[in-house]
Amino acid sequence: MPVSIKSMNGLAAIKKVGIPQELYDWLIASPIEVKLTATEFRFMAPTGDGWTEKKVAVTLDLLQSLSAGTITPAKKGALSSAVTTVVSELKALAEIHGWVAQPPAEGALGKLPPLNVEPKPLPVAKPDPWPMFDLAQLMTAPTVKLRDATQMYQPVQGTSQGSRYFMVAAGKGIRIAARYAGHNLSVRIEGSDWGKHATAIAGCGFSTVDKKKDYASIHLEVGTDLVMASKTLGALLLGLGIPLETPLPQLQVIAKKEG
Repeated sequence: MPVSIKSMNGLAAIKKVGIPQELYDWLIASPIEVKLTATEFRFMAPTGDGWTEKKVAVTLDLLQSLSAGTITPAKKGALSSAVTTVVSELKALAEIHGWVAQPPAEGALGKLPPLNVEPKPLPVAKPDPWPMFDLAQLMTAPTVKLRDATQMYQPVQGTSQGSRYFMVAAGKGIRIAARYAGHNLSVRIEGSDWGKHATAIAGCGFSTVDKKKDYASIHLEVGTDLVMASKTLGALLLGLGIPLETPLPQLQVIAKKEG
């Protein structure tokens, strides 16, 4: 018998997903609104001049199995990683915008009556320009050309037939994808404006910088230490000096995904 997701609100579902307790406690205390639909977790957070909206894609079958406790460890792990990534990004933004109010002061000030403040109109929500791809479909979704990718971690094509990379960074006219399997980290750059940054790209050690083929790539042996591999990817992205509109990627999301 199908399980109705009406019995779970956003926070209750996240509790079942199993993100780190510290992040979950922070999320409860924050002013972030969490909504759950049959297709996504939606996080709405104030940013002073508007709202930041982030999403994690889900399916009704996935939510039903989560509610019933029959979700597979692999799917639960992928969902937990996706939600943890989004909440971590929101927590980082909170430090910039100061979303979480401080508790009332002790003593006389804490006993003062509340001020009558006129509520301000809610700002218009700003959609996330680079929403997260459905992580449950990382290895099954068809790949697209990197220059056409529109979502974080979206599977994209490499040079070889059947090669599968994942978009890890993007900006105006630029897309960057990575693949980490075995001991090797591969990074690929495409986009309408990538040629403008060819000198900076070559300066970061990219061995293939071919304007005629409209891409640049680098292949590095980084070992099996995920921390070191993540530092290498982060150093490459920051070293490029290219304005990016996406947060630093979580390499564990795509680690060991063969393609």
